[in-house]
Amino acid sequence: MRLEKLASFIKTLEDLGIYKFNIDEFDNRLMLQKLVYISKFFGIDLGYSFNYYLRGPYSPELADDYFRLAELDWNALREKIPKITTPEFEKFVNFVRGKDIELLEGIATGLVFCKKLKIMNYPYSKIRKLLPKLIASRKPFLEDRSEEITEIILSEPNFA
Repeated sequence: MRLEKLASFIKTLEDLGIYKFNIDEFDNRLMLQKLVYISKFFGIDLGYSFNYYLRGPYSPELADDYFRLAELDWNALREKIPKITTPEFEKFVNFVRGKDIELLEGIATGLVFCKKLKIMNYPYSKIRKLLPKLIASRKPFLEDRSEEITEIILSEPNFA
């Protein structure tokens, strides 16, 4: 069931020109990890749990499943898989469309911190102040984009 959901997720993103399934390239695997993680905030739960690693949220189960999908004949399989057409998926697609891998990695990382700060009952003003610093501390290559990432996260109703 989880593998079928993942296949539908990938097929729909491919058909929309947002993602190309190719596990031979690290950036493609990284992007899929971030897309699946971010999609949870839009109510699209594919059944994966995530831990925080060097490059942000990461799911070993998701990695296992996309390697399993790659072992199958993807082109033949994708013809049999339905697309996702829910309003939640449409909102998710509109959010991720046009965002590069670095920005998605920064957003996913920021969401991890934002979620923790909210659990610890930090007020919005404190989250707004801390989030860019936390993002930059974990992602020094995104320091110049940490304010932009914070604005994206805090202005998106699905992340509230």
